[in-house]
Amino acid sequence: MRDSFLFTDVKALLPLAALWLIAGASSAATIVPVDSTDHSSGLSTPIRNEPRTLQMVFSASLLSGIPTGSEISGLGFRLFGGTSFAWPLEAASWVQYDIQLSSSRNAPGSLSPVFDENIGADAVMVRSGALEMVTGNFPAGGSPNAFGAAISFSTPFIYKGTDLLITIRHSGNGTSGDTPLESTSTAGAYQLLTGSGYDAETGTENEMLVTQLIYTVPESSTLGIVTVGACLMLFRRSPRQFAA
Repeated sequence: MRDSFLFTDVKALLPLAALWLIAGASSAATIVPVDSTDHSSGLSTPIRNEPRTLQMVFSASLLSGIPTGSEISGLGFRLFGGTSFAWPLEAASWVQYDIQLSSSRNAPGSLSPVFDENIGADAVMVRSGALEMVTGNFPAGGSPNAFGAAISFSTPFIYKGTDLLITIRHSGNGTSGDTPLESTSTAGAYQLLTGSGYDAETGTENEMLVTQLIYTVPESSTLGIVTVGACLMLFRRSPRQFAA
């Protein structure tokens, strides 16, 4: 009789263990550290038709919504509020589009004009190589406009609760034009530098881009795995006990 009761208990535990595993899965979220509606400004550097380097830093105070240990897995931009047409008008591509994330050696407002002097020791090249954007990747006609499709990272950056530095280097999209993205000239706990060329060593201060960060919050599923394992072990033992 006890063996039969044990078998029933195991079957009852399996759905609970499965629910635990589902609850333990990572959940995706977004944050816009600087959400300006200053439509008098615009900056096209990340999507320019010519090679550019961009470096921006966000204060940790603007990223308090991202739990320490989260994985930043992508970023996105939106068109300048005065733009009435989606961009690009035809598919655009960059032969090289590199993004690096790190903590910042210098606080917002105190970035060195030398890009390398701002990059923390924990730097991660989160994406590198070619980038393609489909026609109309950035929608228009909104107030503000919706964010375009995110640029996904091949390697996530583990956020440690510090100021966040983002460095973008690209080869230019080779088209005849580009269009401004939403930015703001209002001062705040952030700073942005731009330089001409993919290999630019120094930059000058520019307006701050409205940037969306995509991140996931990993949650431990270890207990769920252990529970499933224990259930399976008991399940395998039960038939032998019935035979005895």
